[in-house]
Amino acid sequence: MSYFGDIIPVISQNIDALRATGALAARPGFMLDEDGYPTQTRAVVLIADPNVALANVPDSLGGLPIDVRMATPAQIMQFTQPAAFADKARFSLAESVPDDFPGLVLLREGVAPLAVQVEAAPGIVYTPPPGANYDPIQLTNVTMICSCSPDNGWSVLEAFIQATSASLTTAMYDFTSAHIEQTVATSLEGKPFKLVLDHPPKNPTADETDEETVAKLTSALGSTFTQTWALTPSDPDGGTPIFQTSYHIKVSARDIGRTNVGVWISSGNWNNSNQPVFDWTNPDKTLARKSDRDWHVVFFSQELAAWFASFIEHDFDVAQAENANAARAHAIVEALPPPPPAASPIDEFVGPITLTESVTVTPLLTPDAGVYVDAILDLINGTQRSFDLQLQYINSFAADPKFADLIAALARVQHNEAIVTRIILGNNQQSENLELMQEAGMLVDRAHVRIQNNVHNKGMLVDGVRTVVSSQNWSGAGVLRNRDAGVIIESAQVNAYFQARFDYDWTYQATAKPRQAKTGGTENGGDDS
Repeated sequence: MSYFGDIIPVISQNIDALRATGALAARPGFMLDEDGYPTQTRAVVLIADPNVALANVPDSLGGLPIDVRMATPAQIMQFTQPAAFADKARFSLAESVPDDFPGLVLLREGVAPLAVQVEAAPGIVYTPPPGANYDPIQLTNVTMICSCSPDNGWSVLEAFIQATSASLTTAMYDFTSAHIEQTVATSLEGKPFKLVLDHPPKNPTADETDEETVAKLTSALGSTFTQTWALTPSDPDGGTPIFQTSYHIKVSARDIGRTNVGVWISSGNWNNSNQPVFDWTNPDKTLARKSDRDWHVVFFSQELAAWFASFIEHDFDVAQAENANAARAHAIVEALPPPPPAASPIDEFVGPITLTESVTVTPLLTPDAGVYVDAILDLINGTQRSFDLQLQYINSFAADPKFADLIAALARVQHNEAIVTRIILGNNQQSENLELMQEAGMLVDRAHVRIQNNVHNKGMLVDGVRTVVSSQNWSGAGVLRNRDAGVIIESAQVNAYFQARFDYDWTYQATAKPRQAKTGGTENGGDDS
C-alpha cells in the first residue's frame, strides 16, 4: 500500500520553503483533535525544536494545512544525533519513536535518518532447534494458573520459583528486581539454573543492573548457575547478533522430566514495574499507579514446558559458543523513562485463578519464520463476534509488509459491523502512529482505540474462546525479528478471566491521551497549552 501519496509530493515540491522555517523535520499526517487523536483533515506536519523559534511558516501548502508539533527530547536526538539516539534508545521503552514514517523528511543538512542504523540486517542467521514443530498442542486435563499484574502476578511467579524441585530454565529480557533475584537465590540453592538474558538499558525502576543480578546469582548459586548473554546488539560479551534489537522473551520452564513440571509464560519482565510486590486483598494504590498491566499464565504440562525449554536451551548453546569467540567493552546505558501516568490509580483488584481442563495451545515464537504473524492473521481473520487487543503500542509498520498485513487484517475486522472490536494501547503510544494506522484504513477514534497508563501487556481476546498471552510488541522487530514468545489458548474459562480485566480497563482505566508533542503556533512554534 502507498501511504500519503497525495501529501508526500507536496512536501517534496516545497522542501526549500520547509527547510527555511528552521524545523527539524516534515512529514504527511492528519490534524489532531484536542486529545491527540487524528481527525479526518489531512495535513503537512512540521516537527520543531521547542528551543528554536520557527520563521516564515506558510499557512498552508498545496491546499493542505500545516500543523506544527514540538519534538520530544527523544525526537530531537533522533533528528539531530541519530547515532547517539540509537545507542541510548533503540533497545529501550523509546522503541515507539517512529523512525520510518512514510514521507518523513529531515530538514537539517547532513543528518541521516535513524532507520539506516536500526534496519541493518542481523549478523548471523537465526536457526531453530533441529526438528522444531510449531503445530498446536493438545493438552489433556492440564492445570493452569492465570494471573495479571499489578494485582497478583508476583505472588504466582514467586510460588512458581519457590516450588522448583530440580531445575529452572529461563529466557528473559530484563532481570533487575532485587526481590526476584533474592527469591531465585534462596529457592534454587543446589539446583541447576540456566538463564539466557538480554542486556537492555537500565530500567528506570531497577534495583540493580542485569550485570549486577548475574553477579549476585553467581555468588549465591555457584556452579549450579549458568548464564549467557543473548545475541543482540546490546550483548556485553560481543557475540555477533542474531536478533535485531532484543531478546524480548519472558518464559521460565521448571523441573523438566519431573512430576513438578511447569512453564511460566508472560508479557512481563522480572523487574519491579512488571512484577511488583503487591497484595490484591490490601492494595497499595500508589504502587499500583507506578506498576504495569501485564498478563501471565502457568501451565503444568510436561509437553509444553519441554517445548519451550528446547528453544531456550538452543538459544543458550548458540549464544554461549558465539560469545566465547568475541568480547567488547560495554557501558551501562540508562533507558529513556516512559511518560508519567496521568490518570487515577486502578481501584479494582483480583486474585489469580487455577483451572484444570483440556485445551489446545498454539505456541507463538519470533523470529521463527511465519509463526507469529501467520497465527495472528488466522486469529484475526477468523473472528466472528469480538476482538479485543491490549498492547503497549503499535509502532510504525510501513516498511514491513508482513507487519502491515496484521494492520490491514485488523482494519477489515473493525469495518465488519458484526464484530465488536476494541483496542487499548499504552500511554507511550504516539499520535504519529495513530495517524499512520488511520491512513492504513484503521478506525482510531475513542470508540475503537483507547489509551491506558502503564500498559505493558501484549494480549488478545477473540470470540470469548481464544486468548493470546505473549511478549510480542507490535513493532517490526517485535512481530518479525526479535526473540519473543507466547501462546494462543483455546479455553472459554481462560478467556473469561482475562476478558474481565480487559473490560474493566476499557471502561475505567483507558482514559489517558496518546503521547504527542505539543502543537505550536505557526509564528514561533510556541506552546499553546
